Amino acid sequence: MLLEPGLPMAADLDLREAGLDSLTLIEVLIAIETAYEIEFPDALLTGETFRTPSTLWTAISTVRDVPTGQAAS
Repeated sequence: MLLEPGLPMAADLDLREAGLDSLTLIEVLIAIETAYEIEFPDALLTGETFRTPSTLWTAISTVRDVPTGQAAS
């Protein structure tokens, strides 16, 4: 489990220190892509993207703002 239920998640929380391992990262990625109906481009599948909730939200926002058929960088 990444965080215990009810615990606050600060924008700068280090997700690795909070328990985000490679398996959990894939689960989070799939959940986000499903919930937001997006697909992360390979360029955003980096440790930096999943470093904090803030960096993750920036990546989600970037992908959501890219017109259909164009790749996000």
